[in-house]
Amino acid sequence: MPGGNVSGTIAYTGCQYAGGSFADMYTLSLAADTALDLRLSSGDFDAYRIVLDAKGNLVDADDNSGGGANARIVDTLPAGMYYLVAKPLGDYTKHGAYTLTAAKTGN
Repeated sequence: MPGGNVSGTIAYTGCQYAGGSFADMYTLSLAADTALDLRLSSGDFDAYRIVLDAKGNLVDADDNSGGGANARIVDTLPAGMYYLVAKPLGDYTKHGAYTLTAAKTGN
């Protein structure tokens, strides 16, 4: 997924995440240590971006670093598999469309 984007919609029929909100999850597999710019943008809800390692441990999370109510994480991740969580900040009543992007940065 680095170098690409995904559009989706958080709905009441999706995966329910901790805290009761709904979320979409994507896998990200990195063959080598990679500097990334990960963004989650939505005009429908306050975007909250979470990165989990292969075991489900929290690696990073962000609420508003992407400007306005959008999330952005800039980090170098070691080689391995990760889960990218796209979700609204707040309870289960928050929903709507979003765009998730993952771009390599640096070299």
